[in-house]
Amino acid sequence: MPAKRLIKPIIILVIIALFLGCAARFAFECWYTGTVLKPDAYASTWTAQMVNAFLVDHPNQWPRAWADLKPYSLERRGIHPYPFEDLPAHIDLDFTADVTQLRKQVTPDGHATFEVIRLRNGTHSWFVDPNYVISRYLKETPPPESAPASSP
Repeated sequence: MPAKRLIKPIIILVIIALFLGCAARFAFECWYTGTVLKPDAYASTWTAQMVNAFLVDHPNQWPRAWADLKPYSLERRGIHPYPFEDLPAHIDLDFTADVTQLRKQVTPDGHATFEVIRLRNGTHSWFVDPNYVISRYLKETPPPESAPASSP
């Protein structure tokens, strides 16, 4: 008989423990999303916008360092979750990319088959993929005309 009396309190304790575990997991997910994932997503979008602005001013050139993007950091509208100087700690930008090669890697529907902007935390952006932002720009913007060959 004493064992039967213990079943109901044990079931209640298990239910309470499960509820508390789920509540703790939910609280952690909310905290992590708001403090890490969301700011990094904004930062990756901001980086893609700065790269596109750089490409407008420097056709067929790719930024070689963060310093190349600094002039564009305040012109881009949107949420800037970190100071510009902190972006390298959150964003991995491939400064060795070649615009001509990237143009060849854009699919007919405008998607990127390249990855030149990555989040350092290993996740993917919540919002639009920053590589898609760049591939869409490259698809919609024709390459600059080559300088005409000079006649001898």
